[in-house]
Formats: sequence, C-alpha cells, structure tokens
Amino acid sequence: MMANDSATRAWFVGTVRRDSPRLRLYCLPYAGGTAAIYRGWAQHLPQDVELWPVDLPGRWYEVREKPFQSVQEVVRVLGPLLAEQQTPYALFGYSLGALLAFELSRWMRRKGQCLPRHLHVAAAPAPSAPRTATPMHQLPESELIAMMRQRYAPLPPAILGDAELRRLVLRALRADLACIEMYQYHVEDPLPVSISVYGGSSDRHVLPQTLDAWSQETACGFERTILEGDHFFLERSREALLTQLYRSLTLPGLTA
Repeated sequence: MMANDSATRAWFVGTVRRDSPRLRLYCLPYAGGTAAIYRGWAQHLPQDVELWPVDLPGRWYEVREKPFQSVQEVVRVLGPLLAEQQTPYALFGYSLGALLAFELSRWMRRKGQCLPRHLHVAAAPAPSAPRTATPMHQLPESELIAMMRQRYAPLPPAILGDAELRRLVLRALRADLACIEMYQYHVEDPLPVSISVYGGSSDRHVLPQTLDAWSQETACGFERTILEGDHFFLERSREALLTQLYRSLTLPGLTA
C-alpha cells in the first residue's frame, strides 16, 4: 500500500489486486465519469495485471470534496501518489482521462520518477490539437444539458429527474469540462513511452488527424486503432477495446 493510505482510498476506487503483480493499470475517466466505468475490466486483463481505476474528487464517494477545475490541479495531487508506488505501471485515459494521463506522464518525467511502461489514450484529440469547440463549462444549466445532448450524449433521466443528484453531477461535469477547455499545451520533448491511441469510427468530435497527432508526443512506438462507435465507443466496442488492451499489456516491453 502507498504511504498515504487515506489519500489512496479517496483516489483509487474498485481496485482489483493480484498476487505478485507484474504491472498495475491506472484508468482515468472521461468528463463527468467515475471509476465505475471500469467495473468488470479486471477479468479481461492478464492475470498478473492489477486494475486501479481513478476517481477524481467531488464524485459519488467524495461529494464533500470540491472538484478540481484544471489539469494542473489534478496532476499536482495525483502525481505524488503514483510516484510513491513500487509496481511498474501503465496508464489508460478516456477523453479527459487521456489528457490527464499524458500530463501525469510529463510530470513524472520532470520529477525524475518512474515513467509508465505504456500510455493508452482513447476518444481524445492530441494535446497539441487546436480546441475550436464552443466552451461549455460556464453555460447555464439548461443550456449545458442541451449542449451535452447535442455534442455527446443525453444525461440519464434518473439524473435529470432528481434535483440534488443533477446538481452534484453537473458540478463535477463543469469542473471536468473546465479542465479540458482551459488546458494550455506547452511543447516538451516527446515522451520515451509508447502510445496506443483508440478512436471511434463515428466520433464527430475527435477526428482521425487529431488522433494521429499523438504520434508527435512519443519517441517510441505509436499505434492507432479505430473501433466501431461514436465518442463513447467504450460501451459499443467494449470487447474489442479490451482485446486490444490485453494484447498490448502482454507485450515483452511491459515485463517488470
């Protein structure tokens, strides 16, 4: 266990431990998401790989915490927790989670810490890609809900129909959207880490050229995989995504 046990429990929810793990896979969620989106993934991973889903502050388990509103805030707190661990690790990030995984890797390099063995990013344009979409995080509630329906997917009726639940969900969603929309990319040397990129075949917001631009961020291997589905292809193509992930996690370069 990491030294700061209480902080570990707050950030990592639903971990699946292994005896003598070879690798630990940290999974970061999309905007508004929680660690629950990775529930059930462990059974599809190699038996010597631990699953460590990440829950950002201000979600179901820590609603009293204020959600972070910048990538830098997340990395400043989460980075040291990863730096304390002793097990070799890889990162998987979906949408916002991809941006967080990327900047966590950069933070680890700047601090002289162990880098991830592999970086997996899904449903996210490269950090250097221009962000031209209309910002959403400060929209009035009704407009934010309508824009989410138009751009990504409608919020579930169970959330829309419960005022308190809707308030909590939108609070976290606004903070996560702020992380994306206020993010500023700074040029650094490419990471000495292989990157696997996953995109949706009908994702109207993450185009192939913005996926290919991830190749500029690695000095090692790069692989792009397109799966069937829109921005949330992790639901429609869950099996195909996990198959690709399993294959990558068994590559010789990921041995401890």
